[in-house]
Amino acid sequence: MKRTEIRKVNRMLTTLQSSSLLIGMSMVSLLAGCSSGGGSTTTTTTTSPSISISFSPAPPTSLQISATTSLTAVVANSSSNSDVTWAVTCGSAGACGSLSSTSTASGASTTYTAPSSVPSGSTVTVTVTSAADSSVSASATITITSRSSGGAPANLPTGTWVFSLTGVDSIASTSMAGSFYANSGTISGGEQDVSIPGGYRHVAITGGSYSVASNQNVQIALTTSDNGLGVNGTETLQAVMVSSSKALLVEFDSFAAVIGTMELQNGSPAPSGGYAFSVGGMDNNGSPVVMGGVLNVDSAGGISGNGSVFDLNDGGSHSTDESFAASTVTTPDTWGRCEFALVPSTASGVKAINFIGYIVGSQEVRLIETADNFLGGMVGTALSQGSNTGNFSSSSVSGSSYIFDAVIPTRPLAVAGLVAIGSNGSASGTLNLNDPAEQSPQSGNTYTGTYTVDSTGRATFSGLSDGNATPSFSYNVEVYFTGNGDALMISMDASDELIGEAFQQTGSFSAASFKGSYAMSAVIPKASEYTEDVGVGLLAADGVGSLTGNLALNEDTQSTASLSITGTFISGSNGVFTGTMTGLNPASPTTAAHFAYYLADSSHVIAIETDNQQVVLMDLEAQ
Repeated sequence: MKRTEIRKVNRMLTTLQSSSLLIGMSMVSLLAGCSSGGGSTTTTTTTSPSISISFSPAPPTSLQISATTSLTAVVANSSSNSDVTWAVTCGSAGACGSLSSTSTASGASTTYTAPSSVPSGSTVTVTVTSAADSSVSASATITITSRSSGGAPANLPTGTWVFSLTGVDSIASTSMAGSFYANSGTISGGEQDVSIPGGYRHVAITGGSYSVASNQNVQIALTTSDNGLGVNGTETLQAVMVSSSKALLVEFDSFAAVIGTMELQNGSPAPSGGYAFSVGGMDNNGSPVVMGGVLNVDSAGGISGNGSVFDLNDGGSHSTDESFAASTVTTPDTWGRCEFALVPSTASGVKAINFIGYIVGSQEVRLIETADNFLGGMVGTALSQGSNTGNFSSSSVSGSSYIFDAVIPTRPLAVAGLVAIGSNGSASGTLNLNDPAEQSPQSGNTYTGTYTVDSTGRATFSGLSDGNATPSFSYNVEVYFTGNGDALMISMDASDELIGEAFQQTGSFSAASFKGSYAMSAVIPKASEYTEDVGVGLLAADGVGSLTGNLALNEDTQSTASLSITGTFISGSNGVFTGTMTGLNPASPTTAAHFAYYLADSSHVIAIETDNQQVVLMDLEAQ
């Protein structure tokens, strides 16, 4: 056979072999596909999951101007680089707020600070992008609101404002009360009474000014006729507005760490009828002293003693269920200032006590002790009982529940709790106690006790005891009801001279009960006597479980304009919530502190720290 023919035959054989192989493979595949027994053979293509990014937790849906929040994003399925980058945009370029870091690792946080004014469109968009793949990102829209969005004005409305403050100045208790006229940023006059280590003083407010500060609080400068007050005679205060007629405030200079409230005066009628009252401070020996009771102004300028009663706890020495002899009340001056000259009965053994009263209106009078024979330095409040005067009984309060808070005027102890008042003379509830040495658990200690109510509205709660839990307590408390949902209280014990307030609970409670913008005040007593921090600011609750805010803090007379606050809460059906707050401790600003939150309703919350970091008691009032 020729060589060329041999090559043709070889090519044909190769072609036939290839065809046979393909046919064979096809038959195998066909048989495998048709087989009803044995196993099956499949071909799987494996692809790596794509990179994803998400916020954890979700950013808040709204923030007030200048408020801050922590933002965290988590990257999944990125084997090479899990870092992220952050950006914020809005309708007002360059004025959208700021980020503490524009690059973080997955799971690490950055802090966003809202702009100082509401941007165009009222929203900002925060975008987080994967560093490994710039096409992968997540965005969130945050509505920026003004501080007045809760219904409170940004600045003081025109009118006469009555104020009172109490606290310490590093060596002793300090208190002040007074009134001033505010109009268009100018304070044109007023007067005040002051109880300080140097003694009692009555001084004129000769002028001053007020404006919205950089932290969005109202900063007030009161010029007085006494260079020994404030700094060279000028007292600097910071206030956060609760409403158009009320603000929470602190002194914000190096003179004293004092805290209180101020309210727009609604006339200054002469006191008339029954008033529940409580005052507290320091006696002439430097011991804490608290006093409470009911004053019945039953004639023009006169207190006959009928229907009036008082209790006094002076450094653990008690005068209980005492009466007044005939006493007087002067006619208010143009600033609403009057004087209660109180004469305790001879049997009480208590010396004469005089209080200056600054009238807020027919329902409230701010009190401060003036020069008298008792020689104390007490400050407090009188609340009108109105038509309820002299008409109280156990049925007036049975079946109700109240939240309450209390402090000792000169020592680091804070108490907050809930009391349920039974119809059979029994009382029970939950109480949180915190001092530098011991703290109740975050959920509080449960307690039981008994109570009686007399016709004046004075109620005695006896043996409120936690049954020797840790820490153990057994309190005897006098409560003075107004019949209008408010009450004042003092303790009558040998070791704790507590003074506080109580607020009736209404409605049911869920996480949605804690929602909105709250004016916030905080008192932080320190381990040693006569030292404390005080602050005011704003806190926003989202009705789900998160808190954000800012606090202006006078830290033992050293001011910090703005502390960033974040927090959490878990609801309780009885109005007792638990949670955390971070940022209240300048020495440890990133450490979360544990708190209990006591709700009277959605508009009023008392918060108490429950761990051993600090003693913190807060008042939150919805705007």
